[in-house]
Amino acid sequence: MTPAIITGLVLLAVLGIVYRLGYTMGYNTGRASGWVSSRRIMCPKCGEVQQAAVTWSYPDPYASHIHECTACGYIITESEWNEVGE
Repeated sequence: MTPAIITGLVLLAVLGIVYRLGYTMGYNTGRASGWVSSRRIMCPKCGEVQQAAVTWSYPDPYASHIHECTACGYIITESEWNEVGE
């Protein structure tokens, strides 16, 4: 290999590393960094209806459905998530 090819490959490797670091840290990737959505849910333990936040952050594959009940302190997970109407 010639020095020009080696220099080009090293430059591509460095640029790839810099891009990947920015990508994983959420800098200038052109992608949404996440979102938050408010939902009304009912606590399965005490029956209290309250507002809960569903959050998603890139690069997580799924949104987070975890909420602590404001009335009894019970941790409501996705399997117990019971949305109610307005």
